[in-house]
Amino acid sequence: MTPAAAALGIGTATFLANYGLPSEGSDPAEARLVPRDDLLRAALSGGVRYLDTAADYGDGELEVGRVLADGVRVCTKIAPGGSIDLVRASVERLGAAPDTILIHSAVREHMRSAPAIDALREARACGLARRIGVSTYGIEDAAFGLAQPWVDVVQIEYSILNQSTLRATEYARSDQEVVVRSVLCKGLLTSRRTAAPRLAAQVQDALDGIEQCAREWDHSVEALAIRFALDTPGIDIVLVGVSSRAELGTALSAAAAPRLTHEQWHRLAAFDRRDADAAHPERWALLS
Repeated sequence: MTPAAAALGIGTATFLANYGLPSEGSDPAEARLVPRDDLLRAALSGGVRYLDTAADYGDGELEVGRVLADGVRVCTKIAPGGSIDLVRASVERLGAAPDTILIHSAVREHMRSAPAIDALREARACGLARRIGVSTYGIEDAAFGLAQPWVDVVQIEYSILNQSTLRATEYARSDQEVVVRSVLCKGLLTSRRTAAPRLAAQVQDALDGIEQCAREWDHSVEALAIRFALDTPGIDIVLVGVSSRAELGTALSAAAAPRLTHEQWHRLAAFDRRDADAAHPERWALLS
């Protein structure tokens, strides 16, 4: 039996100024004028039922809270040093208890003894969250998170260019959820890559190959990258950050498109460039 496709979620990290690669010639001040509430409402009208935010995403929790509706799951995140008081502050900004609360950018040490672990356990026990877990980078920390008995959800980075964390999903229990982010590699798998020619050059052969597939299959590169993640076994939720109606439209269209065939998925999987620093946005600051 073919595994069910993952569900599309919308992330709000893109609401922050200077997140990811800029559009060519874009003005950061103009980006902050995006009607975010309207964008989130349009996502919900388009069938999205999962929104991702964090305590340190500016006004992200407040903005998500203003559009919440029945049946919409919300994930938020707190720092490893967080407390139950910070959890309650997130709940207050959201206006309701979220479905999921994660430790943000968790590493192995955080998953052993961080104050936030006790806070999340207490939050789950008293009904301030249904699920708790960690948001990680890299396969080692993702696998370690999935091995923790208290972890319900692990959020990991994943894209055509960096499929390294996929192996961590082999460690997931049947009752655990795997959420992926950075499926557009923070803009490298979009037209925004023209703003970072040095990064693009590191993986140019893969980008050229993905563009060829997109032309052959009548997709945009962006839509193909999203569809690839949605059709990857072992993934439950695919987060896509959007900052415009056009970007939201691409995400919704990708989610509504037919599933990739086995051959198409494997052809794209061959463009994994996990050994290139450009495929890991968390390393970009070190390359400048």
